[in-house]
This record gives sequence, structure tokens and C-alpha cells, in this order.
Amino acid sequence: MNKNHTNEPNYTKLVMPLQLVLPLDYGILIKETAPVRLLDAVLEELDYKEL
Repeated sequence: MNKNHTNEPNYTKLVMPLQLVLPLDYGILIKETAPVRLLDAVLEELDYKEL
């Protein structure tokens, strides 16, 4: 068994990146006339201080 081998990830420039990149704005995927837009507008106007 090779004692120099570790199970730690290799973060050098030669290794493919392991970070997952997601789009930050999913709103561009939702149509302007979708009912969820109305729901979002109503929920933004509610007062959540009591919660």
C-alpha cells in the first residue's frame, strides 16, 4: 500500500473545477404572464414582522 497517497482532493490548476455553477436569476425562465408572478408580488407586499 502506498503511504503517500491521501484521500484529499487535488485543487491544482490542472484538475477540472469541482464547483457547481448555477444561474442566479431564475426569473428569466418564467413567462411575464405566469400566475407565480402575481403570487410573488402579493407575498412581497405582506408584513412579516409578526412572524
